[in-house]
Amino acid sequence: MAVEDWLLKEIRKLTQLLLTLLSKTSELKIDFEEEKVSEIKKKLENELEIRIDELLSKDDNSMIAILVNKKFTLEHLELFADLLSELNSKNTRIENTAEKALAIYDYVQKQNTTYSIALYQKTQKLLID
Repeated sequence: MAVEDWLLKEIRKLTQLLLTLLSKTSELKIDFEEEKVSEIKKKLENELEIRIDELLSKDDNSMIAILVNKKFTLEHLELFADLLSELNSKNTRIENTAEKALAIYDYVQKQNTTYSIALYQKTQKLLID
């Protein structure tokens, strides 16, 4: 029982962190804001031990495997892809955000037991931008 409680606590913590980062990204103006992007990068590195530039330089399967090894659920993967998509839409200088977000959305869609129209719409938005 204690292990389950700990695991649920860790899942909630990861979910909250991703939602916080997504919120910070949404606050970015269209033009690049180095300070806020740097803060997002530091939070990912300090809290999840993820160096985003390094992670995005990996091939799609390796990137997803790293995230899954960090106990990302499908919901977490989708939130992370949302974060990448938002970074892409704000014209940050982080490379490969759109491509990697698409790869993660595709993975999540394939792993889900039901087809998600919301994921499809997110994918289409990235392809159009």
